[in-house]
Parts: sequence; structure tokens; C-alpha cells
Amino acid sequence: MKARETLSPLRIVMMIIITALFMLWLVIPFMLTVLWSLVDKTHPWAWPDALPPVVSLGRWVEVWTTTALPQALRNSYLLAATVSVCTLVLSLPAAWAFGRMSFTGKHFLQNAILLPLIVPGFVVALFFSMLLNVAGIHSRFGGILLGHIIILMPYAVRILTLSFSQIRQDTLDAARDMGASVINRFLVACLPTIRPGIFAALIIVFTLSIEEFAISFIVGSPDFITVPAILYSYLGYNFNAGCAKCHFNADCRKITDKKSCRRLCRKRLTVFNSRYWGNICSDSLLQYYCWPGLSVARLRI
Repeated sequence: MKARETLSPLRIVMMIIITALFMLWLVIPFMLTVLWSLVDKTHPWAWPDALPPVVSLGRWVEVWTTTALPQALRNSYLLAATVSVCTLVLSLPAAWAFGRMSFTGKHFLQNAILLPLIVPGFVVALFFSMLLNVAGIHSRFGGILLGHIIILMPYAVRILTLSFSQIRQDTLDAARDMGASVINRFLVACLPTIRPGIFAALIIVFTLSIEEFAISFIVGSPDFITVPAILYSYLGYNFNAGCAKCHFNADCRKITDKKSCRRLCRKRLTVFNSRYWGNICSDSLLQYYCWPGLSVARLRI
């Protein structure tokens, strides 16, 4: 019997150094994030202080009480869990075909399924929002769910394709020869092999769905708020989900006067209180969205 190979001291030292560097690369940014969230507003953290001079939970209390963070957390985690399960179920047939079958155009389809990852996120979100309006889908949750499934399915298909390709054909043949049904063959011969890929796909899709901003913001704002929308609002420049989206309901019933339309638009936009979007109701926009004689029940800018 062959003796087990022992690691040399140099290799052990190198493994320890690499592990320590990897942990520092993960732990230090997280620790700095926690420290910055605990800095007191009245005592800024600046050079040459190595640590915050005063630690306070004021920023946590402010974010929790003055924003829609509790609701956003519920929305984000419910959405991410639903997206993960739906994406996994919809990706299994395609991954099986790519991993176990040979057919004409297979490589072309494998590359074509990556197209949602090539186009910038906001471009996809804008066109997807227009598509939802044309299709008559007005559910915020349903629209974001569908958008996340489309843009995240390539990740799940790629991971599961590799997992399905590792299944041994003789194992499937043996299970079939012993009279196992299709479901039993999948549970006994396939599932143990693809289980790591399933967990990896779920984790990646769940994480990417939580941090996705473009579709969640364009399609869901301002009715369906997620955590990334609130995080972006704290990046500066008075970013506001309602301001940038400028979604508002206007009961414009046969408006015939441009002046009254301008007054109505500005009245509706004052609730956003943004110095950057105060002039959004310019004459050109009014002529486009509030044309005299327009009869609509909902205006979107």
C-alpha cells in the first residue's frame, strides 16, 4: 500500500501565508466598513487617528428610522429567494441539454445565452421596462422577478452545465437496467453529482439578485424599494429613488392648457424635493408628456 505523501515544511508555510493573505483581503474591508458605520457624526474619523475617536450607533438608528430599510430588506430577501428557486428550476433543462446532449448549434446557443451579460445593466433595464409596459405587466414584484431571472439565468446554466457533464453515463445505464424510473435515476445517479453545482448556482444567483440595482430601480421604483436603491441614495448628490425615476400618478383628464399642465407637473414633483430635478418640467418635456388635449390617467417621466 502506497504511503501517504507528506507536505514539505516550505509548502506548509506557503499555504499558511496564502491563507492568511486571503483572510486579510476579506476581513480588513469588512472591518473598515463596520468601523465607518460606527463613526460619530460630531467626531469625524481622520488622520492621524488609527481608530474612530468616538463610536456611536447614531448612523444605524438614522438609517433604520428615516429610510425604508426594513421594508427594503424584506423585499430584497423575498425577491432574491424567489429568483434563486425560479432560476434554478428554469435552468435545469437547458443545463441538461448542454451538458449531456450533442446537437447542431450547441456551441452557438451556449454563447448566445450569455448575451444578457454583454449589454450594460441600465440599457437592459430601460428596454425591459418598456417591454413590460407594452405587455401590460404592471406588477412591480413580478416585473423585477422576471428581469432578474433573465439576466441571472446564464450564471445558473453555466454552472449546472458543468455539473451535468460530470455525470458518468455508465451510472445512468446501470440505474436504467435495474428498472429505475426517470425520477429515481435523477435522484440516485444525477443528484449526488450535481448537488454542489446546485448549491453554487443558488448562492451566486441569490447574491447577485440582492445586489442588482438597475432593473430593481427602473422597474420597481418608487413602489418597490430594495436595499441597493437605499445604498445608492447615500452615495452623495442627494440621490433619491423617487427623484431619478420621477414616477408619478397624475389624474390628467383632458388637459387643454399647457400652463395648468406645468402647474400640475411641478406640484406633483415637489414631493421629491430635489435640486437636480426641479426643472424637469421644461417646455420640451411638457410638450412631449403634457400635450394639450391629452387624455391619460397616468403620466410617466
